[in-house]
Amino acid sequence: MISDLREKSQNFVIYLLFGILIFVFIFFFGPQSDGCNPARGTAHRAGWAASVGGEEITQQEVEVMVRRVLNTRDRDDASLDALRRDSLLMLIDQYAVAQRAAAFGLAVSEKDVTRHIVKKDANDDFPAYGKRDGSFDYDRWVDWVHQALGTTPEEYRKLVARELLIKKYLEFLGHQVQVADAEVRAAFDRAERTWNLEYLSFDPSDVAVPADAPVMSAAEAAAWAEVAENKARIQKYYDDNKAQYDRDKEIKVRRITIKVAKDADAAKTEANKAEARKKIDELLAAARAPGADFAALAREKSEDSFKDDGGDMGWQSRENTSPENYDVFAKLEAGQVSDVQEAAFGFWFARAEEIRPPVKKTLDEVKSDIALILAADAKRAAQARAKAEAALADAKAGKSFAEILHGPTPPPAPASEGAESAPPAAPTAPETGELNEDRLSFDPIIGKSKALAALLPTLTMDKPLVEQVFEIDGKFVIVKLKARKDPSDADFAERKSDYVQRLRQDRQEALLGPWQATLIGTPRYRAQARQMTASSGLAVSLPEPGKDPSVQINTEAFPAPAEPSAPASKAAGG
Repeated sequence: MISDLREKSQNFVIYLLFGILIFVFIFFFGPQSDGCNPARGTAHRAGWAASVGGEEITQQEVEVMVRRVLNTRDRDDASLDALRRDSLLMLIDQYAVAQRAAAFGLAVSEKDVTRHIVKKDANDDFPAYGKRDGSFDYDRWVDWVHQALGTTPEEYRKLVARELLIKKYLEFLGHQVQVADAEVRAAFDRAERTWNLEYLSFDPSDVAVPADAPVMSAAEAAAWAEVAENKARIQKYYDDNKAQYDRDKEIKVRRITIKVAKDADAAKTEANKAEARKKIDELLAAARAPGADFAALAREKSEDSFKDDGGDMGWQSRENTSPENYDVFAKLEAGQVSDVQEAAFGFWFARAEEIRPPVKKTLDEVKSDIALILAADAKRAAQARAKAEAALADAKAGKSFAEILHGPTPPPAPASEGAESAPPAAPTAPETGELNEDRLSFDPIIGKSKALAALLPTLTMDKPLVEQVFEIDGKFVIVKLKARKDPSDADFAERKSDYVQRLRQDRQEALLGPWQATLIGTPRYRAQARQMTASSGLAVSLPEPGKDPSVQINTEAFPAPAEPSAPASKAAGG
């Protein structure tokens, strides 16, 4: 059509129309346009955006970064202006780091750039232009750069070169990480030195307090409850056990359910509903019959997850069921079966097995009772500690933990003539198993006492006993070293290189791990990485816009975000 127009056009009007067609095509479908760009709203922008160390960042570079995010559909919910500003800040950081890399003599070759662009696993942009078989498609790449990013292949190569230079710089910094021999030996010893500990635990809850021997009288309890220190303990006990003193009626419930099968055909659903209603009514009559076994009926006929437990739903209260269901349960007396209830899933009815009546007792009403409980607990704790102290004294006198726990080992019974019998296994005390310093925190005994853990390095097989009682989780514990393994110099020499590499990797990850996401990542991951790197040396050394004279921002094109407005009450002084 265009060639026909060229041949047949003989007058100025035809030329004019032809020129308009070319203009419209270029304007709407050229690289600077949005005509076929999925990232609409990110039109070509002219002018400078910022300068870093004398290098200019153009507004179009910012737009390329924005389009890159939009095309990967990895954008946050912030406005486009906020996304532009974040992209600009990322470019500022990129330019600053790239300049620093160049100052160290680092560089990226054209071959490096090409290799990155055409390699599927190296470039996050590759899926936008690569073939399904993973091969590179030059024409698709050129089209994508023009149409999706709104730039040229040359400018895209510059972008890739800058990002590769940043990665090379981060790798360069990683290679500078060193670890001292003393650090390596400390890490080796921490991982390879182990202890196996015996322990005896004395639990106050195992101490019986005779019911006919109260720890104090009611009058003494009332006086004890008025002591300031004890008031706080009583208040805490009341708060921790509020359900004992302030609760609504609770009902132990069994339920039978019949579900209604849903169907796309409304008529079928209604028929299913009628059938389910007939079935639940028959089951209700059976459940209310004299001598009915509700649990057996539920196991056989119910259609919900409680059927295997005979319909047992446990204790129901306002806290663990819906208000509608609780109202049904709360009206029942023990042994009573409810009417049929309709729900979204079908029909159900329930039987009240037991009832806990409501309790409403204030702190003042029960503080003397709590005082007696706490006093009894204190007496049990004192007796448990006394047992632990006595056991520690026996251990100091030379008794083994097994003897303290089980008593002396009786001599083996003589075997009958001609018979052989294996000797009984010697009694033992509980052990922790092998622990190193890195695993101490996971041990249920040692891990809950930093003071005890700190003493382990001082224990030896010559002096294995920890000569004090520790209170751990309300129990009283004594501990004795049973076995200890100390790594040798020969072990260290053999495995030193492994630990050097491990420490360097850990330190590199801690120092540089999030930085690639900060400098090259998408807005979502960039925000997370910023928090992780906020106090690192690299973050502190980056130029800060507004404070560092080497960085200038075009504030007309990229105004600073407005400060969030204070809530009305605060703004009004409320």
